[in-house]
Amino acid sequence: MTARRPAAPGGPLRWQRSRFSGSGGGQECLEAAAGPGGTYFRESDRPRTVLTPAAAAWAALLRAVKSGALDGHRPARPPHPGAR
Repeated sequence: MTARRPAAPGGPLRWQRSRFSGSGGGQECLEAAAGPGGTYFRESDRPRTVLTPAAAAWAALLRAVKSGALDGHRPARPPHPGAR
């Protein structure tokens, strides 16, 4: 995934907010935009930092979500800071 400034080839992006994001006055939302270089993501409270997943990684994630492969999946917990 690449972090970059929001300027994209072909002009400004049209950002859409997730209706499932936080309710903290609109400052806790995930925003997404499609543009000439791919799909872009940013957080409302950090609009200058934009993430762009590689096309193959994004396609793989969408396939997994659509197939139900991630249903009930729980991410691994990070190790406890004091654990060895």
